[in-house]
Amino acid sequence: SAVLPLYGCSTVGAKQELLVDRLGRDTQDPSYWSKVRVAETVNKSGTELPVVFLHGGGLNTSSFFRYMKFFAEKDHPTFAYDLLGHGDSEPVPMDNISIDQLAELHQEQLKKWSVEEHIAVGHSIGAMVMLQHASKHPGKYKGLILANALDVSPKKFDFSISFMLNVHISNSKNNFIGQRAYDYSAEPMKGTDAYQISLKYTDSHSISAIVGALEGYDVRSSMKNIQAPIFFIHGKRDRIMDAGGVEDMANRPPNTRLLVVEGGQYWSLEKPELVDSILTQNYHFVVGKQPK
Repeated sequence: SAVLPLYGCSTVGAKQELLVDRLGRDTQDPSYWSKVRVAETVNKSGTELPVVFLHGGGLNTSSFFRYMKFFAEKDHPTFAYDLLGHGDSEPVPMDNISIDQLAELHQEQLKKWSVEEHIAVGHSIGAMVMLQHASKHPGKYKGLILANALDVSPKKFDFSISFMLNVHISNSKNNFIGQRAYDYSAEPMKGTDAYQISLKYTDSHSISAIVGALEGYDVRSSMKNIQAPIFFIHGKRDRIMDAGGVEDMANRPPNTRLLVVEGGQYWSLEKPELVDSILTQNYHFVVGKQPK
């Protein structure tokens, strides 16, 4: 089927032609990603496996506060950071960025936190970054929870997906007011409201660059190395990826579980009470423990 090129984005995976970023930093420096300013939300207390969170496009770490509270109460240290151009992290410091570069930044955060084996919780683009990182460092992952992950491999990256992503990029450019760390956990909200807020307060260049990182990325080829249990949660009214695409993803790794819930891309913000019940029912599958 036809595919639209992503508006304002160059080919994904292409190396940066410039040797310095927008702030004059050397992009070829092996320690480059350690110099990029990233906002963190960290709770180091706990004796169980660390849990690392990475939110979806347009949101920030506050969208995972309900998840963090659940795991903290089970004695897990929790670690999260804002994607570039989201919350209080600096904007994407180059014209374009690739999924590999986002995974490199993720690796830098794990290194900074001294996190090795852990549980990963990702939403949307955050889930894709975690899958890419897990494919290269499978031994670090003991379990994954992936909410509304996007299968944007070449066979799935059709006209409808590229059209919706282009609409998102265009809306971001037209509605951006200024970057701000909005608190998405303050109260339940409609998905449409969360979307409109994300357009106002997420850096529009960063949205364009990060969404552009999805074009041409074949997630399915990256999943064959992951042996850890993967729990997919998908809002069935997701306008970008239908449940069939996620079902196809969930059938590829050896140890997966798929739950389709009411709602769309922002189902956990619309019905935050669902988070506790879903995590309670699937906790032992993800962490690899048998219930007592």
